[in-house]
Amino acid sequence: MATLANGLVECGVSVDMYAIFRLEHFYPLNPAIQFSESPHAPNEYNIISRIVSIVRNIRKAAIDSKAETVVVYGKFYSALTLLATLGLKKRVFISDRASPLYRDFWYVEMLTSLIYTFIKPTGIIAQTYISAAYQRKRFGRKVQIEVIPNAIRPIKRYECLRQNVVLAVGRFGDPLKGFDRLIEAWGLVDAPDWILKLAGGSEAEEPSFGRRAHELGIYERIEFLGKVPDLDELYASSAIFVIPSRSEGFPNALAEAMTAGMCCVAFDFIAGPRDMIVSGENGIIVPEGNVQMLAESLQMLITTPAIRKKMAAGALKTSRRFERSVICKSILNFISTTENH
Repeated sequence: MATLANGLVECGVSVDMYAIFRLEHFYPLNPAIQFSESPHAPNEYNIISRIVSIVRNIRKAAIDSKAETVVVYGKFYSALTLLATLGLKKRVFISDRASPLYRDFWYVEMLTSLIYTFIKPTGIIAQTYISAAYQRKRFGRKVQIEVIPNAIRPIKRYECLRQNVVLAVGRFGDPLKGFDRLIEAWGLVDAPDWILKLAGGSEAEEPSFGRRAHELGIYERIEFLGKVPDLDELYASSAIFVIPSRSEGFPNALAEAMTAGMCCVAFDFIAGPRDMIVSGENGIIVPEGNVQMLAESLQMLITTPAIRKKMAAGALKTSRRFERSVICKSILNFISTTENH
């Protein structure tokens, strides 16, 4: 959201940004963006009072804003935004960032479906073709859907040699990120002079990773980096990027690594890799869940620098379609050409 907001401002658009919950301010925003947020943290009230408060706060933010168009992230919060803006003459575009496979609590799914039955968005921005197919099943042909990937923040270029490092990025504590599978695969890779670096969490946050690495005898070949505010130097100095996720809405880290000119490997999870990687040309897609093949792919890339270089060049070429300016122009074009219901 921060990347998109910054890009829209650079395209000359006035942007008001509202955060539904008060959380840590981690991502930089252009000072021209009018930012506001709820006074509440996510768990300060029960589910009923939460929904009432969210709807009330979103409606107030929408009334206070002069914006004619609202872009909202997330299936459930998109539904609440449709409810909150009812009668305000706002054009609402849903940009659901979660995996199409994601299912929330039953009562959340029920309320979401109920709202979507009676209130339709102006349009849907789908991140992937799989996501677009799921959205089509939900909304039918009356709501326009456009496939537009996430905008990727500008990646800083560093002039440095790539080291014998395999890099993975993602938050710990989320089993969908698949770091457990990557550790198993790393145990099958014969590369004593290579290091696997895990950025996004510490060993203290997920001690099972360290224990398993000890059991496999690979603990000395893994570095737990914790949260890394600036990943760009890591992208520039690492040789291979791997994303072992079980599911994603759109794998931003994969797009960033490709933008940084890295050779990338991904499981064939839903959704994202097939929208980004042509296996063998600009990266490698491994059959979903096949840890042995993930290990074999990493082994091949480690021992074949020429293939790494070829795929890295292909990734860099592909990544141009994720540039912030390109994505923002696509979104603005979709918004301007989509008719109201």
